[in-house]
Amino acid sequence: MKIKQLFLLSVSISILALIVGMPLKQQAAKVNRQNPQIVSQVLSTNSAAKQERVDEQVNSGLISADELLYSDQGNLDVAIADYTEDIRLNPDDANAYNNRGIAYRHQGNLDKAIADYSEAIRLNPELANAYNNRGIAYRQQGNLDGAIADYTEAIRINPEDATAYNNRGIAYRQQRNLDDAIADYTEAIRINPEFDSAYYNRGIAYRQQRNLDGAIADYTEAIRINPNYATAYYNRGNAYRQQTNLDGAIEDYTEAIRINPDYANAYYHRGIAYSDGRNLYKAIADYTEAIRLNPELANAYYGRGNAYSSQENLDKAISDYTEAIRINPNYANAYYNLGNAYSQQENIDLALENFQKAAELYRQQGKQADYQDALERIRELE
Repeated sequence: MKIKQLFLLSVSISILALIVGMPLKQQAAKVNRQNPQIVSQVLSTNSAAKQERVDEQVNSGLISADELLYSDQGNLDVAIADYTEDIRLNPDDANAYNNRGIAYRHQGNLDKAIADYSEAIRLNPELANAYNNRGIAYRQQGNLDGAIADYTEAIRINPEDATAYNNRGIAYRQQRNLDDAIADYTEAIRINPEFDSAYYNRGIAYRQQRNLDGAIADYTEAIRINPNYATAYYNRGNAYRQQTNLDGAIEDYTEAIRINPDYANAYYHRGIAYSDGRNLYKAIADYTEAIRLNPELANAYYGRGNAYSSQENLDKAISDYTEAIRINPNYANAYYNLGNAYSQQENIDLALENFQKAAELYRQQGKQADYQDALERIRELE
């Protein structure tokens, strides 16, 4: 049989994850695919999780620093009514249109937001903030070319606008144009050497380029500027784990959890690090906490299933793989490992059923090596 370990790069941005597969095979008596790292948004109503979501919005260019107070006021309907009244009294007030656009965007009404930003620009073609804000809305709609054009116009009007460079860098990165993204983050840092989010975002881009040392240096600088930057600790932990520095990774995940005790992904990834270090009891405890915080985090069930399987607790492993599949019916590795667990229990019919499902999904997902591996397992059991 073959054992595969799949390392996947995760990016902690609310709207983007990069997945890079690097299978490693070796002979073993049991077959498991280990620990895919896929960022899932943590849903919670407590203040720590709220701060994490605000941090992620700032990092992703979805909210600017001058919007933080505004976004925390919460009563957007009243704000929109007030700006609407301002516009009625002064139909040529570009700033009122811009501000109402911000409120609409925070409500998720992107079409109305874009309409207001566009009217603000019509009234004042040199209003850089309106271009920047419309760029954010375009990017949220997936219109990256439109976003980049608007950020570029904001930079033309104000060449020292660090936020516009940072935001354009994010859009370039989403287009997988990492060189231009890094150039923009670097310019944002030149303009504002204390711009923690620009360091953080450049760190993500470096990590996507497999420049782990550069990524770690930038996460470290972001942490220096903002010692309570939980997502920077978390992503530095991911980079350390890729370097097989498990102690450094665990230390950073632990710090992220100290800052935000409800950080489900930090528990999940610390669980992976503990699993990598064969500390299965601590791994299971962390996967369990991640599940408590986010019951729909399929990867945490999957990781805990792998840990239970390593402990030869097959009933619990089967239960966790099954739950991972319930949450994500296209989870090929979970079907594969579920087939393996049933095979170890000598339940050949269920083993074949799950290996066949895994093979079908691998074929659909273009994972040819995994597809052939699943077919091999089927042939062994038939």
